Amino acid sequence: MSTSKSGSMNSLMASLSTSFGKVPPVAVPAMLDCILASTGLPPSSLFASLLDAFPKLIKDIIEEDEKLGRDRCKYLTSLVGALCHLLKKLGANNNALQSFMSRSFIPLLKLVHASDRELLNQIGELFINVVIETNSWVVVEENLVPFFVRFVGLSTGMPQHKESDAFECAVFKGLNDLRNVVGVVKEHMLSPSGPFPLPISCHILTLMLDASLHSLQSASISELIVANDYYAEKFAANLIWDLCNLTERLLLQSLEHRSCTIHFFLPIIFKAFVSYRSFEISVHGQKQILLRKSFLEKIWKCCRTLFSLGPLERRDAYNVLSMYFSSLPCTEQCDVADTSMSEEEFDIRSEKEFWDEIKRGLVDKEGLVRKQSLQMLKNVLPINGGSQPSSGVSDTKLCERSIPRGMTKRELWADKEAKSMGIGKINKSADQNLNSHQQWEAFILLYEMLEEYGTHLVEAAWNHQVSLLLQFSMSHVNFASLVDGIHRNQCEIVGEIFNWLSILWERGFCHDNPQVRCLIMQSFLGIEWKNYGNSAKSVPETFVLGPFIQALNDPVHHKEFGVKGVYSSRIIEGAAQFFHQYTSCLNERNRIAFLSKLASAAKQQSFSRAGLMGLAECIALAACRNDSEADRCEDAFLDMANVEISSENFLQHDKATLLDILRFVIESSRQHFNPNYRFRVCDKVLEAAASVVCVFEVPLEILLHFISTLPRELTDYGGK
Repeated sequence: MSTSKSGSMNSLMASLSTSFGKVPPVAVPAMLDCILASTGLPPSSLFASLLDAFPKLIKDIIEEDEKLGRDRCKYLTSLVGALCHLLKKLGANNNALQSFMSRSFIPLLKLVHASDRELLNQIGELFINVVIETNSWVVVEENLVPFFVRFVGLSTGMPQHKESDAFECAVFKGLNDLRNVVGVVKEHMLSPSGPFPLPISCHILTLMLDASLHSLQSASISELIVANDYYAEKFAANLIWDLCNLTERLLLQSLEHRSCTIHFFLPIIFKAFVSYRSFEISVHGQKQILLRKSFLEKIWKCCRTLFSLGPLERRDAYNVLSMYFSSLPCTEQCDVADTSMSEEEFDIRSEKEFWDEIKRGLVDKEGLVRKQSLQMLKNVLPINGGSQPSSGVSDTKLCERSIPRGMTKRELWADKEAKSMGIGKINKSADQNLNSHQQWEAFILLYEMLEEYGTHLVEAAWNHQVSLLLQFSMSHVNFASLVDGIHRNQCEIVGEIFNWLSILWERGFCHDNPQVRCLIMQSFLGIEWKNYGNSAKSVPETFVLGPFIQALNDPVHHKEFGVKGVYSSRIIEGAAQFFHQYTSCLNERNRIAFLSKLASAAKQQSFSRAGLMGLAECIALAACRNDSEADRCEDAFLDMANVEISSENFLQHDKATLLDILRFVIESSRQHFNPNYRFRVCDKVLEAAASVVCVFEVPLEILLHFISTLPRELTDYGGK
């Protein structure tokens, strides 16, 4: 180039540099067209000159350490827009596009702050428009995609194939050109050997996949075919294969990796799978099929792993599942062209572990986890859970409840509150069943009440709604059917409703408001189980031996305990009666096993005076068996049917184990100095032991060891 032409080109670059800061980005293409028309320069010449001047044009921007301001972002957008406009005028020029990517696009992305989402989107969209208009998917797939995929994979330790060495060398050269211009400023960011920002890599890959899917959906098949048999469909399929593989690894990595996966990869992958059940891809020359079903199974496997790791991982697992249900509300919604696929769909809702995880989350100590679990439950149920409280019956079959006489002021207020919520109404005899939707609405209503500190909502609705749910536990329209019988495995679980009711009881027992804790405990112990087919046996054992026993240790339930030498309370008496009903249908071996677990609570937690006495009374009544009830029990025949299986040796071992555990309960009473209290505890433990153990059924040394644990004042001559 002659000196005059060189000088005029330098002058033009200086003029353009000034114009980029003043002309709106949308006006840049028109400005360039005017320059080309007036100067007679070919687009290739102006493009090459602008690309050569690129490091100097952005020198001032590179030297800024802070996040770019609005004017700087506008300048960069205009500059990139100018290069992209010239690329469009050049047409399908692979060399020019590669030069732009290696010398301008990628170096600029490495300098842009990851939080500049708007700038990243603008730059990315300008580039993608060039790819779409010039049908340059093949260049992007062979160069840009492997470059970013490699950097994302390297961050996880994934081995990489050196398929884009030539392109990476060009990128490194472009980065070195910028370093030579700016010196040591931001040298760590421009270093070719330094890592590429993970969020930006994920962002650009997401933008490219989104653009290819949009192009695929908007263009006809004839428009998709380009040179070398590459087209948008093939590009999208291969890229989604890469992103799916990366997603599986990123979800099990650090917090940053999971965040990038959740915010970038998963939304676009789910978007693709909404329209397509499968993608045909080519891996090392071999055709493979990427199925939506297989990907969702792998995502669920990752979530199961995250749930077991910690609170942060659990939170991210919930975010993934929330995105799954919001993006794929119905797995049958897919493109018409894919309806011929006979592959069975994967539905996370059919997984028992999914429901178990929701149940665990609903009783978690962390409020955020409980909220996430509740929201997840609402997402999977076709109801507006919690938005409108359900009265449990249809309006056409309701009759208002009359207010009983003699109600206290507090009870009148609760009744008024119930009516305002649409509760406090009863069924006519013709309508005895709730459908599954209404039952779930009742559950969600009660659960959300327990997230409030006040007592008025619980007083207004708790007993009424729980009574309805207990009634419907005996009906064929079972709460356990979940959603219109879709999940049959839940329907087949006997007493599934009590697994969900136990969640409500557990939340109530550990409520922050002591008045609410008392209300829930009184409500639970006030249930007449015989009115519901003796369904006490359906209450989960894990709840009975865990949260319920822990709640009995709460001093708020035993205000009258110890008054005038009476070491009992109404709650203790009610709990003991519940345990008696709970064990009434157990055969001998199961009863002894249950008593051992119940007595082991003394080893697992520290009991107050009232708590230990309550435990002792519960053990005593649980061990006491009413023969008339046993005769009617459906499990009574098992004692004879299992004689050969449950041999005397097994029973003797179980009873010896029980005596050893009961001995620990007696030892626990020694920490209390009141002799009358200790005598009462020992009396109940002896009552339990005498109910299930005969002296000739256990070894003599074990029996003597148990007796030696009793206080001396009870065993010595002349003692009590």
